Amino acid sequence: LAGLFLSFRDHYGEGSLRIDMEGHGREEVIAGVDISRTVGWFTSIYPILLSVDEDNMDLSVVIKSVKE
Repeated sequence: LAGLFLSFRDHYGEGSLRIDMEGHGREEVIAGVDISRTVGWFTSIYPILLSVDEDNMDLSVVIKSVKE
């Protein structure tokens, strides 16, 4: 995601990028619920905003910011 953000910023000059992330929904959300006999995914899509302070565009700072 950090690489995507940096290449987007270099190409378009924008300081932030909104993308949709997708989760497969197979994590244990409710303790004790057995979903092992179900078929398919419980897909969820959620937006995230990637942005970094323009004063500090060091690669390690960008990676840490995206991770958090």
